[in-house]
Amino acid sequence: GDRTWSRYAYGYDAAFRELFETAWQAWPRRDYLVEPVIFTGRHALELAMKDAADRLSWHTGELVKFLGHSLSERWEELLRQLRLAEYSTLDEWTAHCSKIIAELHTLDPDGMRFRYPNDKANEPFVNSKVELEDFGRAYWHISTYCDAVTTMVQESDG
Repeated sequence: GDRTWSRYAYGYDAAFRELFETAWQAWPRRDYLVEPVIFTGRHALELAMKDAADRLSWHTGELVKFLGHSLSERWEELLRQLRLAEYSTLDEWTAHCSKIIAELHTLDPDGMRFRYPNDKANEPFVNSKVELEDFGRAYWHISTYCDAVTTMVQESDG
């Protein structure tokens, strides 16, 4: 099959959207879905940023730095590729998305919070519907931003 960043980003995005809708509609009866939904969404955002940065790199000729799972590092790489491709990153939406990424990074710097019940100090993580709703809103902004980047690149290809 097609093993590209685009395919994986698309697949995880579709999976997150279906899981989110199921979890949201079934709240609180199926609250056990919160962690898998957010974990899937976080991974989908990581892949969306990697895909957008990869598409930009075709134009910049600059290799993408894909190491690690830090959303903030993926975001910084995406912004670096945008600047190399001579797109502005000084707009309000980019600033807003940068704040969201910073909040997500604080919440889950290494992709572990929603993967396991306890942190490295064996303290439990606590989740709520508010977090699910907030994550859904954050997901929309970042995934839409990445989609806009890929659309810009595709349109510039003619």
